[in-house]
Amino acid sequence: MLRPLDRPSCVNIKPSGVAHASARKGGNGGDYDDRSDYKQPSPKEESGNLMSFTVILIKKVVKLAGVLLVLATIFAAAAPSMFSSPRGLKTIMSMASHTIPGTVSVARASLGWRKPLYLEGVTLKGIDGETVLYIPKIETRASLWSIVSGKAGFGDSTVTAPVVDLQQDPASGQPYLALALTPLAKLQENKPNLNNSKKRSVAIEPPRDVALAASVKAPNGGMEIVKGKVILPQDAATAIGPSIFLDVAAGRFATEADDALESAAHEYRGKLPIRGNIYSDRAQAEGLGFLSLPQGQIHLLRPLKAELDLTPEFGKLYLVRVNPLLGEIIGPAISEDDLPDITIYAAPKDFLLPSDEYSVRIEPMRTTLAKGQLVDGVLTLLRRQDLLKGRSQITALTSPIEASINLKTGVIACDRIDLLLADRVHVATWGIMDIHHETVQMTLAIPGSTLRETLGLSRLAHDYYLKIPIRGSMERPQVDFMAAGKGIAQLTLQQQSGSAGQLFSSFFQQSDKEASASEVPKPIDVLPWDTRS
Repeated sequence: MLRPLDRPSCVNIKPSGVAHASARKGGNGGDYDDRSDYKQPSPKEESGNLMSFTVILIKKVVKLAGVLLVLATIFAAAAPSMFSSPRGLKTIMSMASHTIPGTVSVARASLGWRKPLYLEGVTLKGIDGETVLYIPKIETRASLWSIVSGKAGFGDSTVTAPVVDLQQDPASGQPYLALALTPLAKLQENKPNLNNSKKRSVAIEPPRDVALAASVKAPNGGMEIVKGKVILPQDAATAIGPSIFLDVAAGRFATEADDALESAAHEYRGKLPIRGNIYSDRAQAEGLGFLSLPQGQIHLLRPLKAELDLTPEFGKLYLVRVNPLLGEIIGPAISEDDLPDITIYAAPKDFLLPSDEYSVRIEPMRTTLAKGQLVDGVLTLLRRQDLLKGRSQITALTSPIEASINLKTGVIACDRIDLLLADRVHVATWGIMDIHHETVQMTLAIPGSTLRETLGLSRLAHDYYLKIPIRGSMERPQVDFMAAGKGIAQLTLQQQSGSAGQLFSSFFQQSDKEASASEVPKPIDVLPWDTRS
């Protein structure tokens, strides 16, 4: 008996084909399937068949790709001509309008890969159907292909007589132009409190046109804007002046014009140097930095700088947003030549644009104060109405003004501002404003030195401050002069109490001094009128 491992390898224990067939077919010897001639394909043959199939498949894919490439080439070559036709132009404009809330249209276009670009009647309408941007003509010197491939920059283009409407929608507070390009929900997504903000009634004044021109110089091709105009609210147009010119330089044009950009070029390698200047009849501004196209950011080399004429409109429109009392210190203009200049620096967080956070500094300025809540209230409180006798305004000298602005939260934190009224009366103010809710929580303070000089309160400590709350809305802040009057009456009573009330007076002054001094911020810098070092 053989053991399984001893089974001879030559013995075939598998049934023969005949026997197997007879058993499956019921013993019919003439009806069996003789598989004795069947040959199992070798691995090499299987590999060859697979290779053949793969080659055929690749050939078909290549052929299909070739057909698609030919069709794409034909379409690409014909695309400019197709889109130049009225039907093609209407189709492409309809597709573009589906990506924005507004609608865009072009009256006429001449396009060709090897031809300059020419457009007529470019119109952008807002969600209410009103035109917010109209460009009668755009033409380039460079070909469409060189512009699309990035070889021609702005294509040496000329934009003729554009009209841009920058008025704001009263309901949302957003410019009509922004609402035409971006959904309102997206504009407000980073400002959660904006929907709950108080809507104030604003007197509608006719807008004004400001003439617009611009020049953009870039290495591969620039752009000129000629005979344009911007539609602005009346107060903004008055603050800016009748015309504005934008001068932008990029690349070597920027570094050749400014040594600071050239010196910093190695530090910002791979980024585009850029310099921007804005000139108007009443203002000029400058910015230097490096543009990173992938991140869509500009890294500033130094804070943005602006120099402006100090007009009443500028105070009521812009300075009032730093501190509501600054809207009053400007006063009516005597004449434009007599108004001082104002220098403003604005630095975004980490010196990166765009940003939601800014630090603003306004250099000391000498200006005029109109009769109003601040002037009348302070001078009446201090019994110095004689400084206004026969006058409608007095001089005012300010310390540096600094504030932190957060556009996302709508909070403006104003540091201490010191003012010297009529070269006699020293006051200070600081606090917080919420531009979304248009509320004010600020303080007006009168230092002890002013109280001693004007009211003869000689017993006040040198660092004493009489603090007066300012509450209400940004449009109408209310200074609580009634509470201030009670405070002065109490101080006067202590002054007149003599030796009999000296103990009480000393105790009161000490406790009030501690509460007062602990809540009063230090001046930003040495006060311009302070001769002490």
